[in-house]
Amino acid sequence: MPEDIKEKIEFPEFEHFGRINFVDRGESYRFDDFKFGTDDRLQPLKYYLKGNFTDDDGRIVGNVNLTAEAFAFWGYGGAENWKVHRVRWNPGDAAAWGRSFVKWSGTITIGNEIIEVKNVLGFGEFYRCKSRYYSKLREDALRKLSKVRVVAEYTSVTSGVYYLNRSINDVINILKDLNTDWIYLGWRYRLPAPESPYEKPGFFIKEQIEEASRRGYTFSQLKKAIDEIHRETTEILNMKLYEEEWRILLSKIKDYMGGDIVILVRLDLGFPYSPIHVFSQYLNKSQQREFLIYLDNFLKENGVLFSYPVFGLYMGPWRKNETKILSWRRICWVNVFGEENCGFSLYDSLAPEFQTYETIRELAQKRRGEQRE
Repeated sequence: MPEDIKEKIEFPEFEHFGRINFVDRGESYRFDDFKFGTDDRLQPLKYYLKGNFTDDDGRIVGNVNLTAEAFAFWGYGGAENWKVHRVRWNPGDAAAWGRSFVKWSGTITIGNEIIEVKNVLGFGEFYRCKSRYYSKLREDALRKLSKVRVVAEYTSVTSGVYYLNRSINDVINILKDLNTDWIYLGWRYRLPAPESPYEKPGFFIKEQIEEASRRGYTFSQLKKAIDEIHRETTEILNMKLYEEEWRILLSKIKDYMGGDIVILVRLDLGFPYSPIHVFSQYLNKSQQREFLIYLDNFLKENGVLFSYPVFGLYMGPWRKNETKILSWRRICWVNVFGEENCGFSLYDSLAPEFQTYETIRELAQKRRGEQRE
């Protein structure tokens, strides 16, 4: 939205709330932590829905990972396509209204069970607007992204301070050492977070505020960390694959989305036998280093960025009786509720259990060197 219009109106923060119901099981869960997106067309052909659902206490129960393809539309007056029109508040912008009929496919995970979803019918009504201001933002973002060579996944920049006595300056030195262009997932907002360690009890009880503060999980701690990282860094943008299938997939994505699209690959997380789970739990230290080299080389050959797993990727969930390989197993700590724990379920490339940081560092240096050439 143009800045001159934004200055005239005070917009509230956007919120979204959801619920997912398993009718045949008599179960219902909160689905507030979701992302809904499209292929960015005024009249989208594809829709995406992804996120975690929780019980009423905020504990993650499962996740949704679905994609829908439209097979029919209903526009104004029953027209086959949506009617595109100008908007009064900015004559250069375009808007459209209509309904989409889609088929959803993907997976829904609940506990240890994975539910396959295939060609399930769906229906939605939408009003969409695309502005010249948004297009300029997109062009600026693509121009910056085209210069990216090194991506470091560090989730989150505040956690290590309280778990590992790793200061923000230590985090900054790691990012500088890798010549990082882009920190991917510098903070993960999964549950409600206090504004600051000094927030008065109300929505949160005293113990919850203390625990969140200890873990670096308040907005003021995040803001302080981001400010320090921005001040100290020059440019920060917050074993074998089926290679032929991957090349075909990447080619189709580029054909569909356009040659200027920037593709970022990461080790996904949060569901049984996720890529980061298999990588961290079933490959030894040597195999992890070998796989990082192999994957980075393959992605470079195909013009794709790799978000290096530096810190913070959740390695679970673990199945019953499955051996857990945690980061920093010898470090034990007690939370404000008196519960003792040893080790952390977040992947840390510097942890003695994994020791992949030096490999990531070398890969980052190679990417940086190739950019200079």
